[in-house]
Amino acid sequence: MSREKSFSIIGAGVMGRGMAMNLNQAGARVHVYSRNPDGLSDLASAGIHCSSDPVETSRTTAVVVLCLTTDEVLNSIVFEGGLYQDLVNRVQDGERITLIDTGTTSPDFTARLYEACQNQGIEFIDAPMTGSKNAAQAGEILFMAGGSKESLEAQKFFFDTCGKMMIHCGPVGHGQKVKIALNLTQASMMQALTEGWILSQKLGVDSEVYDAVIRNSAARSGLSDFKLPFVYSGNYEEHFALKNMNKDVNHAMRLALEYNVALPVASAIKGVYEAGMNRGFGEEDFCGLARINEMLNGLDK
Repeated sequence: MSREKSFSIIGAGVMGRGMAMNLNQAGARVHVYSRNPDGLSDLASAGIHCSSDPVETSRTTAVVVLCLTTDEVLNSIVFEGGLYQDLVNRVQDGERITLIDTGTTSPDFTARLYEACQNQGIEFIDAPMTGSKNAAQAGEILFMAGGSKESLEAQKFFFDTCGKMMIHCGPVGHGQKVKIALNLTQASMMQALTEGWILSQKLGVDSEVYDAVIRNSAARSGLSDFKLPFVYSGNYEEHFALKNMNKDVNHAMRLALEYNVALPVASAIKGVYEAGMNRGFGEEDFCGLARINEMLNGLDK
């Protein structure tokens, strides 16, 4: 693989680090932005350029991958921080630039970003992802992409290198809409699995028994296989942070109001998510909400 392929990863969190390593190992030239590049010694040792300046990070790469968590952070880096203007200048100088947003962004901000890119000849793809730290490291992310077939096909190397699958969801914006619906589903499923476990605990059933039944019934899912062992052991190491799941549930609730959609389960679990945030669990994995359920049922230690 030629090292002519070049990518900048703007955001070196759980998912960004994994993507950077996989692209680098596949032979691409990779630059990474982080507010604290001193914490990226493993990436630097692998030959990845690390910087605390997003404009400097992206300046010599043809594809800029946004891996940031909120509209506010995106706005501060892309528009207020000068990244967008630098990309515009490069396009005006004859370069071909593609901007891929892999974070979960509100549909309104996605539309704003797309319009800004379209007006200046920057190719834009919204491609939010799902998976975990393990999936990012293994190159097994699932991407939900919005954009033209041509623009997605042009980025086949990126999607194939970093993910197990890219699903074309429709035009720009549809990737974000599907991702928000997906995370609402997963948030609700996790609460249901936890409530079942709590009930079984109160009835004197061992966790091993509950787990065996879940694994051999229609209630089994990828989510139950991955998350329930952490719940049983009380290990809430971040794979997908509560603060990010809470943000995506908020996106879903706002869209429900806008489109007059009734979401009774989501409305019920919102209080549990707020309680977890108020308790300071935001930086931990969202399955750590099991503690809130334990507190509600007198099972907290």
